[in-house]
Amino acid sequence: MAKNQDDVYTRMIKTGLNLFRKKGYANTGIQEIINKSKTSKGGFYYYFKSKEDFAIKVIEAHTDTLLENLAKALERFEGTALQKVKMAIEERVNYFDSIKYVRGSLLAQLLAEASERQLPVLKAVNESYERIYVFGAEAFAEAQQANEINKTYTPKELTVFMYSGLEGALLNARAEKSKYPLMVFQQLIFGFFDSLKTES
Repeated sequence: MAKNQDDVYTRMIKTGLNLFRKKGYANTGIQEIINKSKTSKGGFYYYFKSKEDFAIKVIEAHTDTLLENLAKALERFEGTALQKVKMAIEERVNYFDSIKYVRGSLLAQLLAEASERQLPVLKAVNESYERIYVFGAEAFAEAQQANEINKTYTPKELTVFMYSGLEGALLNARAEKSKYPLMVFQQLIFGFFDSLKTES
């Protein structure tokens, strides 16, 4: 893909991400995406077959960025695997507080909004969740191998529990415009992790 083409594609993806977060999937039209990204209808259909196809590409790009940022954060942090997980959670909580909860989880939003008529979109959301769970499970597997936590739960179960709790807390924080739900989540999830620590 040539640089100019790459710029147009990236601009449309970023525009779609912002619009889906702000207005939702159903309330975002193709023409608005075109207008906001300063492209053309021909440009849109050059890259995407439909709005559904566009949404799938937005989901994939969003998940790529999320996982890249998480990987960089874990590399940046010093400490054990479990300590790094805790620091990553704390960083996410502080990030959402810094933007005053103007947006929540794109995946949770699309999952709640998309109907059975948008099965490809639902499939893309579920595939993104699976990618996140695989990534998180690697950290918990490392923590179990280092005997930081016991093996009462599988690494994937721990990841699903943690991420589902984070998304729920974020949803409440956004509704209340308050950090309190996220603080409660952080306190409880850290306590849960501590309860799994193995005896030395």
